[in-house]
Amino acid sequence: LVLVDNDITSPVPEELCDNDHNGWMSGMVGQVRDGGASNACDAILCPLGSYNKDGRLSVARGCDDCTSCTTFGCTSCMDDTPTTGDKVYEILNELFTETSGRTWYNNDNWLAVGKGICEYYGVTCKNENLDDGVSELNLAS
Repeated sequence: LVLVDNDITSPVPEELCDNDHNGWMSGMVGQVRDGGASNACDAILCPLGSYNKDGRLSVARGCDDCTSCTTFGCTSCMDDTPTTGDKVYEILNELFTETSGRTWYNNDNWLAVGKGICEYYGVTCKNENLDDGVSELNLAS
């Protein structure tokens, strides 16, 4: 069951995360519950206002706070969007999302928290601060 990167705005029904459903998500629902998590449903989708790269909590990785995540199951956070180049960031974010960037052969640093646009694989900026914009986009594999 893969529900991440969606437009779901309602929580996962609790009955899908009860003791009768410990095997969901390859057993992660039960493992998360046994690990003491307050909501085993987070093993299906990270809650509103949080994210992780898999879009769901696991025993090894929690869901981190992110105010820009307004749906369940966020896999990236835009809270650290640079103040300069917001429009460029928006365009590259849309490119990544609309072309299934998570499945690209090399998507290093794309939408990674704390990484600027100029650090995305295949993006060359005219200067380090993006003051003059992107000079090249080369996504060849």
